[in-house]
Amino acid sequence: MKIIFFLLFPLMALAQKTTGIVRDSLTGKPVQYASIWIQNEDNSAMADSLGQFSVRTSNPDKTLVFSATGYETKSVRLAQARNLVLTPISPTENTEKPKRTQKIEIGDYHIRNSDLTYGSHGRPWMLARKFILGPQQQSTRVLDKLELYTDCHNNNMKCALRFFAIDANGNPGRELTNQQVIFRVDRGRDDTEIDLSKYGIVVPEDGFFIAVSWLIIDQNIKRWYDKRPMQYKDYDPGVGAMASEVNSTWEYKFGKWTPMAKLPEDYAMRTYRGKYPEVAMKITLSN
Repeated sequence: MKIIFFLLFPLMALAQKTTGIVRDSLTGKPVQYASIWIQNEDNSAMADSLGQFSVRTSNPDKTLVFSATGYETKSVRLAQARNLVLTPISPTENTEKPKRTQKIEIGDYHIRNSDLTYGSHGRPWMLARKFILGPQQQSTRVLDKLELYTDCHNNNMKCALRFFAIDANGNPGRELTNQQVIFRVDRGRDDTEIDLSKYGIVVPEDGFFIAVSWLIIDQNIKRWYDKRPMQYKDYDPGVGAMASEVNSTWEYKFGKWTPMAKLPEDYAMRTYRGKYPEVAMKITLSN
């Protein structure tokens, strides 16, 4: 038994658990559903509805990256993360009341039941699609509605949306609203429609990103068993993706945004071979 103890002790010491609370720097109130990534590593966590979080890592010098709707992204050393405060953003406000006498749709999609879907696999992942506006769309820049193709195993699952301007390098940049947009997804493979008219989000002239942000919460857990039996756990919902010749989708992981890579030529799904995955969503804009 002593031999076993000494063999296991170094392994136990490898991963230290750090807990903390994310708070608003102005009000001191908890910030819910902040994503936390160990910088440049596939190690992450999500703060709960009370702002509480825990992460495991073996190196106290690691950097944690915190990101939450309506707040500036912040990077801190692990030792400084126990009482983390985030600074609220000041989005550009739209003082003009929308007329909504004109509407246009951008980004139509066609998905079959066999097509590709992405899930979080327990990570606070984000997938963002870039929408570029042309000259004919400048008079209709108020975000009215979004339709998203989803794949869900249960009813009343929750997911979030975030909205970003396009920065100088073409990546998701400043956030366009400090309002948290959480929507419901029900069981099945179908279109999920989200009414965005009440948020008053005005799209920049050059376009923007809409990001699907997975919520790693108990409500979204799905479980299934194989023949052994072995229990598996993941988080709903899944989000559909189309095959595209151009890259319009970015992913947020490891604490940073990067464009989605082109799928390999020998990819299992023939339609997607050598193509970029594009989030299956379309938007309606109004004036």
